[in-house]
Amino acid sequence: MSEVKSIFGEFENPNAKNEEKVIIDYCHEFVEHYQSFAEILIHEDIRNKDNRRSINSKSFISNAMVMYIILETMISESIADYKNQYGNTSFINKLESLMLNNVFVACKEELATYKHLIDEKKCEEIFFNECK
Repeated sequence: MSEVKSIFGEFENPNAKNEEKVIIDYCHEFVEHYQSFAEILIHEDIRNKDNRRSINSKSFISNAMVMYIILETMISESIADYKNQYGNTSFINKLESLMLNNVFVACKEELATYKHLIDEKKCEEIFFNECK
């Protein structure tokens, strides 16, 4: 009898449990960081409307944005590495769909609302200095 294969990939890969846990941990860290970052942006937007922004807030937002970019990149790269090593499993297909098509898109849409608070040049400077 022939073996039936899912079009969504293998359901489980017992050899990839550790890698799956690491990716899930990155996703949890991303969500926790983004929730804090979004709260900061909301408060700073209110302060900005009242002309009460502090000098430190700009630096704090830039550092939080760089962390956001790093975590997003780590998740994307981890998913790509997982797929190269273990192929398309049900786990990675679901996670990729959730994170790349839903979570990252929603975060980017919300960040666009607060683009006026984010100094992109400062973020690039921090990112390239930290990632050397």
